[in-house]
Amino acid sequence: MITLKRLTNSQAYLPFIDGLRFFAIIPVILVHFVDFYERNTRKIQDADHYGNLLTGDSNNAVLLFFVISGFVLGLPFARHYFSGSAAPDLKSFFTRRLTRLEPPYLLVLTGLMLMNVFVFHKSGLTEQLPHYFASFFYLHNIIYQEYPTINFVFWSLEIEVQFYLLAPLLAKVFSLATNKRRITLVCSILFFGIMNYYYRTPFIFLLNFIQYFLAGFLALDLYLNNPFKKGYMFDAGAILLLIIIWTGISKYGLILPFVLGGFIYFSSLSLLFFKFISSGWVSIMGGMCYSIYMLHYPVMAAFLNRVVGNSLVTESPAMDIQIKFGLSVIVIFGVSALFFILIERPCMKKDWYKHFFRRLKLTENKPV
Repeated sequence: MITLKRLTNSQAYLPFIDGLRFFAIIPVILVHFVDFYERNTRKIQDADHYGNLLTGDSNNAVLLFFVISGFVLGLPFARHYFSGSAAPDLKSFFTRRLTRLEPPYLLVLTGLMLMNVFVFHKSGLTEQLPHYFASFFYLHNIIYQEYPTINFVFWSLEIEVQFYLLAPLLAKVFSLATNKRRITLVCSILFFGIMNYYYRTPFIFLLNFIQYFLAGFLALDLYLNNPFKKGYMFDAGAILLLIIIWTGISKYGLILPFVLGGFIYFSSLSLLFFKFISSGWVSIMGGMCYSIYMLHYPVMAAFLNRVVGNSLVTESPAMDIQIKFGLSVIVIFGVSALFFILIERPCMKKDWYKHFFRRLKLTENKPV
């Protein structure tokens, strides 16, 4: 358990946020498994009708990731404007994200591209390379106007990176007076929600989802300037909002950003729910969500296609899906945990790359 805990160099680390990430990653895995199973094995009866009740709504789950990103990335800027702490150094801000997120992403992207070409023979290198470089620079959504072909889940990482680039500028909203700041955030969320309802660009990019990141800013504002005490009524509110998010009762629209932001805010003020998401395996699994998110679909697809097979492994269809799902989860979390320990977690160390290149230089200068 110790080696699976995320590393953090900031006292601002909030364990409950990782717990909320757990509720974002689980529906993504469940829905993608069901989609894969139905395409390759058999249709699951009543899956469309009852699916969200069991698997969760993966679209809402991804949007929850966006709201959490707004909350987390806005935190150092909001604290600066609210309490007068030192302003975040932009060079350190961008360098940290570059060294923390890029190595795991590029390693997975490159590995999947090579496996598609030389192991699974999906297409030739000349066909894969343009898509590879488009994803390399987080531009596949814009250039090809479709999900990344190497790993379709990377579409949301492109949106995240676009927000990272603009976060310091957008965070200037925290410099406004309280009422003006909150009115600006609420109106902006409603404006972009209405705009995206009536007009959709031919490709997806930050403008289509910016209201969710701003909802994270609003939740952060309320969290840092909270007048309420923790209480069980917030447990009830957080669980109610979780049900609404999980089942997809509230989907794309004007209300959903506030539902997702409210879920974060209510969770921070809850008692039992806060304790549940802040400790133990829930927080640890949420802390690994980046590795799990990048790897879950290719690992699952390779395991089911190449190892288990797509035909029924038992005469009972219900038992078949349970067995395959159970095995898939074990493999997904096993591979993701290994990747997290070996690759992602070391990249969480501040200035890890300086130590790496220093050791590399010493090795090169070492006499043979």
